[in-house]
Amino acid sequence: MNVLRRLCILVFACSFASVGSAQGPTHGVATNADLWLSASEIQTLQAKAAEGDAEAAIKLFSYYEFYKDDYSGGIRWMTIAAENGDTYSACNLAKMLRREKDDFSVRRASFWQKKCEGG
Repeated sequence: MNVLRRLCILVFACSFASVGSAQGPTHGVATNADLWLSASEIQTLQAKAAEGDAEAAIKLFSYYEFYKDDYSGGIRWMTIAAENGDTYSACNLAKMLRREKDDFSVRRASFWQKKCEGG
């Protein structure tokens, strides 16, 4: 998936984020249904992400960040996507961490920004 497509997906998902039930989306914007994952899908994606699949980690990021509204879960999976070599994720992670106020997050943001820029 190219960077522009990912950016469009994330921007679109951000603009329509809403919360659904544990059984899946029951209300809100219908496009959010694409972000819902079953327990078995989550388990499969977690295994793939642990084995180095950046796309799986990005799907988990979208689920936690936008569907579950779980910022720390989103950070976790964006970090794994970046660790798995996805440059776009490294750039996005740098931006996310830059918003944090603690020194450690600011230093990590700088680290990921260098990776984003190819360093």
